[in-house]
Amino acid sequence: MPIVHFLNVKQGDCSIIQHYSGHISVMDVCNAKPVEELDQLRFEAASKGILGNFNQKQHPVNPISYMSDREMSAVFRFILSHPDMDHMDGIKASFDKFNPVNFWDTNNKEKKEFGSNSPYNEED
Repeated sequence: MPIVHFLNVKQGDCSIIQHYSGHISVMDVCNAKPVEELDQLRFEAASKGILGNFNQKQHPVNPISYMSDREMSAVFRFILSHPDMDHMDGIKASFDKFNPVNFWDTNNKEKKEFGSNSPYNEED
């Protein structure tokens, strides 16, 4: 039976499906940061006494670490529902780590502007 994971990833979405076949599908990604950067953020949170599973929106899950901790090492299918940054924040780091075989997206040519105060990376 497939297992579906719905992750707490800030404002956006990230759902993971572990199929019976062993394939992994991921729909959207947000808050995916390289593990080295995440380690620094964890250290900073621990030094402030942030522990446990409280105020989850303020302490979102990192999809890369979540999948790695569960020994998911490759993505068969990545689905992007639409090209808003809260659905693709960290897509580059995620693709670098899991190398999706298939990428499904919409035929959308929307342009994104990134100002100096943007919380998102233009490379995503």
